[in-house]
Amino acid sequence: MASPFFFVKKKDGKLCPVQDYRKLNKMMIKNHYPLLLISELMDKLRSAKYFTKLDIRWGYNNVCIKKDDEWKAMFRTNHGLFKPTVMFFGLTNSPTMFQWMMNDIFKDLIATGKVTIYLDDILIFSKTLEEHWKITHCVLELLRKHKLFLKAEKCKFEVLETKYLRVIITRWVTELAEYHFTLHHKPSTTNKKVDLLSRRADHLQGQDDNDKITILAPKHFQALIMPTTNKTHEHIKSATRDHQKWDQGIANSLNHEKGLKEENGLLYYDKRIYVPRDSAVRGEVISHCHDHITAGHPGIEKMKELILRNY
Repeated sequence: MASPFFFVKKKDGKLCPVQDYRKLNKMMIKNHYPLLLISELMDKLRSAKYFTKLDIRWGYNNVCIKKDDEWKAMFRTNHGLFKPTVMFFGLTNSPTMFQWMMNDIFKDLIATGKVTIYLDDILIFSKTLEEHWKITHCVLELLRKHKLFLKAEKCKFEVLETKYLRVIITRWVTELAEYHFTLHHKPSTTNKKVDLLSRRADHLQGQDDNDKITILAPKHFQALIMPTTNKTHEHIKSATRDHQKWDQGIANSLNHEKGLKEENGLLYYDKRIYVPRDSAVRGEVISHCHDHITAGHPGIEKMKELILRNY
């Protein structure tokens, strides 16, 4: 079995070789090694002032295919069949294997909380220049040791602003990330001066350019990002009714306890579902939030935050 081969033009005008591995990917066992979440990245960047961004050259091609397995990734061209010795873009496990390799090489630096890596993009961040120089030197030494090369034209050193994972990271953004904001509506009657300015006839409102923008209601895509909880909720209902505390006063509290209500057999407190002290049910809730495709293994504190949003 050989996969089709073709070229795709890149932004810089160069051609990128691509193999159509769709049939091969269907037969491969998927590697579910977690990738970096943007929310985790922003948490790590708090208080950072200086940034260095490095881009690894050749990306997935830096990962060798296991010996005697090269035939599986074989592709055909008009010049014959070829067996690659390195991973290519298009193989289902290329991103996760490359991420695992990078995390393994830089594990000690990542543990310091001053380096983060997403596939072929390395970001170094620190409060002081002295610390930044030291970390950057260690990163470059590891790159040389493992024979990994950089794209010089895409690297940025010791800057106060950079673009990483399509997010523009600046010093003022990381400062704002240290604060928790709550938006409150202020009626126009309590702020008449500002309201008066917004109603001036000589202020042009501009043209509405949102005609081509379609806004979908949350109900149309909520199922794609939320875990399937129907069975879990049924187990919570059963455990809530069977739990001894229900008979000891929870049912009676529904009439006068503020924020407590029953809906469809589930007990809600402050708009969150009450989960009784049942180890099996609580374990199921944790498993749903931790193992779901959108969770990404966020860590203990983030995991607690995700659970407490609904339970």
